[in-house]
Amino acid sequence: MHARFVFERMAIAAVSESLTERGVQELRSSASGEDGRLPEDFHIALGRLSGNPVLELYIDILVSLTAAYTHRARGIAGNTEEEGCAAARQHLAIAESIVAGASSRAQSDLVAHLDRAATWLSGLVHPQPGESTAIGPMDLAPDEWPRERKLAGSVAGRIRDDIVREGRYVGEVLGSEADFVSRYGVSRSVFRESIRILEHYSVARMRQGPGGGLVVLEPDPTSSIRTIALYLDFRGVTVEHLRTVRDEVELGCLTAAMRSGMLGKAELREDQQRGDSKAGRCSACLRDRVATLSGDPVLILFRSVLATLWDEYGSGRRPSDPCRSTDQGPADQAELDAIVDAMVAGDEGLAQFRMRRHLREHPGW
Repeated sequence: MHARFVFERMAIAAVSESLTERGVQELRSSASGEDGRLPEDFHIALGRLSGNPVLELYIDILVSLTAAYTHRARGIAGNTEEEGCAAARQHLAIAESIVAGASSRAQSDLVAHLDRAATWLSGLVHPQPGESTAIGPMDLAPDEWPRERKLAGSVAGRIRDDIVREGRYVGEVLGSEADFVSRYGVSRSVFRESIRILEHYSVARMRQGPGGGLVVLEPDPTSSIRTIALYLDFRGVTVEHLRTVRDEVELGCLTAAMRSGMLGKAELREDQQRGDSKAGRCSACLRDRVATLSGDPVLILFRSVLATLWDEYGSGRRPSDPCRSTDQGPADQAELDAIVDAMVAGDEGLAQFRMRRHLREHPGW
């Protein structure tokens, strides 16, 4: 939800500055639920109307994930009509604030709305002992795909959820093909197709030979990063699109890191403990460290996507060793030290101000 706060508040600011008559109609229609619109359609409309394909995609992904958990939570909670009506009222209030040009009020209403949704979900989606955490198949199959392919996606999703529910560790052998065919009651061909899906998403793979079987893999976001980057390339992403979203991601990571309650100079300057006076002294190193300390896997993943695209669309590729760059002088290091000081002091507003100013004055990665 923290990532949604970051991106949807940004979308509201962008929409408020460029809203058209047609945009007003779309905003109100999506908020009111007309023509069978789903509750999540309002948030997706915010991303689309922002005019930034990076922002649109990120919001779409996050809303889809939230919707999956919401649908599961509705199955647990039973009657959720009251919650749905409250969400609809909040959507309309946000939409009308945007139309009226009250961007700050719209952002405040959005924060309250997402806070309410997060509180409601948190009491329902955490699995109880032995409860499945399934939120859908691993492979979202189009209607025209063969039944066997759809079933394989479902089985892959069940295996993935069982790995999480049972707390299996990376490298653990879960069982043989025969074990899984029996356990899930499917044919060998369906099981093998499900394994191809699991391997594609770096969840698990089959190991042959003695001691072989289905082995848990360490999650690897590389394929997701490449897919997202390819899509954004197709959408005609620009340097300015990347830069504006990059700045908000960095600030979102800073906020999450400060609110983690585990922040100190030693953690922020960890690389300096290796005995190299230049290590960890550059902007990229500090921001990398802040992202890691944020503990937010969504922001970290989306930041990686931006870095991949930056190499293609930015003003030159990122240096392999930014600490050795000659572009940074004593004044720049003083800026970074000031950001660290504000973070360690717990002054979130000042840390945000200093980081935002630093990013504005140093538009490169």
